[in-house]
Amino acid sequence: MKYNTLEETAELNFIKKHFGGEVICPNNNLASIGGIENNFKTINSCDCLYATEYQGLIGRGVYDECRYALNAGKTVYVVRKDLKGNYFVQSVKNTSETLTSNFVQFGCLIA
Repeated sequence: MKYNTLEETAELNFIKKHFGGEVICPNNNLASIGGIENNFKTINSCDCLYATEYQGLIGRGVYDECRYALNAGKTVYVVRKDLKGNYFVQSVKNTSETLTSNFVQFGCLIA
């Protein structure tokens, strides 16, 4: 829901600053060819995974990627905003399904 928006750009810039390494953005750097399996291969080569939420929830694709990364022993972070609009990260410990019939509001991240 945030692809190609100012919010996506701001979050990506924050992640780049916070991580300080090479950042791969699925929207900008991964082809849709190969589907989610292509993203899983990319996760295997990464040190950690950053995820962002839309209205406090995550879509099915982000949910699957976070579950995959956690199961692979990868560190997963969620980027959130405080009440003043400043970005911060929290370590994700688990995921939970919320509305499985809705691929946009499929789950949530438990930090």
